[in-house]
Amino acid sequence: MSSKFGMENNLLCELNEAAKVKPFCNFDGLDKNVKYRVKQFNRTQTKYGSRILMESDDFQICLPVRMDSALDDQNIEEFNAHVIVSPTYMIYLGKEGWSNTIKFEPEDQTVTYSILNEVNEAARYKPLYNFDNINLNRRYIVKRLSRVDETEFGPALLMESEDFRIFLPKKMLILNDEQLNNANALAKTASLYMVFLGKCGNANLIRFEHEDDNELFWGRYQYIIKTQMAYENKRAN
Repeated sequence: MSSKFGMENNLLCELNEAAKVKPFCNFDGLDKNVKYRVKQFNRTQTKYGSRILMESDDFQICLPVRMDSALDDQNIEEFNAHVIVSPTYMIYLGKEGWSNTIKFEPEDQTVTYSILNEVNEAARYKPLYNFDNINLNRRYIVKRLSRVDETEFGPALLMESEDFRIFLPKKMLILNDEQLNNANALAKTASLYMVFLGKCGNANLIRFEHEDDNELFWGRYQYIIKTQMAYENKRAN
């Protein structure tokens, strides 16, 4: 009788553990530089789009948006398998502007884990720039282009460079998903650059160049040709 009760009691514990509610946190609720043990990653849909949900011992939190695009399902499966056998922690480093900065550390820091390197690269903070911070006629490596549906200014195209991100001119939303995929594929296999040409009124003029032939990748759209001509005429006068 006692063994039966023990089995029922264990089952009850398992059921209650499965039913346990883990509250959602935001980064304002976390202490800086404290190690939070990672239980698992899951991809989830939110009102802001797809995010990676991290489950800790007693809370869940949506990780920075960049991690969702940087990690694929295989990365997530590999990471979840890793944290089962090797305790791993997320550390909240604080805010840089509007961005939350985090990193992941293994309990055993004498060993290097390749999956942790990938996850930390995905989490690496890239500040959001505007064109006032960009140097004229300098080539900036394009790492990735992605569509962002909700910003304070409406939809936008986000470009990631090596150490910053920037919202591109609104009219670049003309690019469709196939063109974005082609651009991202090119950026992975060869150097693709954005060059800031300057301003014409309130408009930022940019072009894209390829490492191999220094040619414009997409060519200049009509709006760029018109605004650049106006800009050059204004300078000439």
